[in-house]
Amino acid sequence: MNTLKKCTLKRVKTIIEEMPIYWFIPAAYLLICTLLIPMDQLANWLNIPEKEIVSQQMPKNIWLKYLMVVLVAPVIETFLFQAVPYYFLSLFRFIKRNVWVIILVSSICFGTNHVFSIQYMILTTIIGFILISTYIIRAKKNDQFLCTYLIHALFNFMAITLPRLL
Repeated sequence: MNTLKKCTLKRVKTIIEEMPIYWFIPAAYLLICTLLIPMDQLANWLNIPEKEIVSQQMPKNIWLKYLMVVLVAPVIETFLFQAVPYYFLSLFRFIKRNVWVIILVSSICFGTNHVFSIQYMILTTIIGFILISTYIIRAKKNDQFLCTYLIHALFNFMAITLPRLL
């Protein structure tokens, strides 16, 4: 039974690593949404306070807002919270063998960068977990930065656009 599990996990890992970017990005985005919806419901059920995210210094001009949130912020955050931790922590032999340490450090740093509320920090830590996992998985294909950036940009785009449509 244990060998069957290992074989299945290895097969799933290979499929994910070899997946073309045009399939990988929507799959990762759906995974983020699938994880965030129950987490948001749990936070509401536990009555974790959510303060308005109006305190952000966002531009009033919608085009400037899209430029900053969808194009610029994901580049900066992908560099600071996925690329830098991955390359820096990979220099240490112990951490390179235990990739979960890189995932944990990067996710927590990403989450604590979004300090609008406790609930928001928890949700962005989960997003950070998916983003650094994407970065690590796609490193073998050598498109890790682009893939992680596009997932982040897509998520930010939807986060800005959907409330306007509803």
